[in-house]
Amino acid sequence: MKRIIISIFAVMALSSTNLFAGFQGPGTRKDLNTTTVAEARNSPEDTKVIIKGNITESIKDELYVFKDKTGEINVKIDNDKLKNITVTPEISITIYGEVDNDSDLGGIGIDVDKIQLDSTPVAASVKSTASIQPPSGAEEVVTGTDRGCTYTRYSITQSPRDVVNYFDKQFKSEGWKVTNKGGGGSSYGGGAGLRAEKNGTYSKVDAGGENGSDTYFNVWFGSNKNDIDHCDIRD
Repeated sequence: MKRIIISIFAVMALSSTNLFAGFQGPGTRKDLNTTTVAEARNSPEDTKVIIKGNITESIKDELYVFKDKTGEINVKIDNDKLKNITVTPEISITIYGEVDNDSDLGGIGIDVDKIQLDSTPVAASVKSTASIQPPSGAEEVVTGTDRGCTYTRYSITQSPRDVVNYFDKQFKSEGWKVTNKGGGGSSYGGGAGLRAEKNGTYSKVDAGGENGSDTYFNVWFGSNKNDIDHCDIRD
């Protein structure tokens, strides 16, 4: 009987050793969540991360700069994960994802699976944009948010050029810098449009319409110049 008991304990000891066999130090995959950008940068691929910080810049479509108190790192965020939410550099978020070493990320980065807003999202720079109002007679068609931008579409009986001239004067009177303006054969085609910026907030206005019909114009506001170009209006 003693021999049987000793044999059983010997097998259990071997099994326990096998459960913890292998190297468990630096350089191996960690399934524990890292909590800072610095930790993520020094972690192997596929390490799961949960990090609180801010998106500070859009590099290109679906690629952003994420920053916390320990540094910056590039993150890949699919567009569908930013639908119907507003994210600006001022809004604190928590990202859930995995460390990835990919040329699209520029090296070590994070492939984001989920975003959680930690502070209440506010329409992009409300204090800066509240004074910018549509011309008299404009009717709101649709409004919403996409990729960190707010947008509104209006209809009006004025011509596209008149609409843009109105916004040009209004932006300048409120201290905005109009960086591009065109219409009627310019880069805006048969319509008209402009871009403006003030204190890190960007805006774009596009107006168009066929002869004899109402003019439709769109107004975007956002904290990132590149996001303005990729913000989609959902009717």
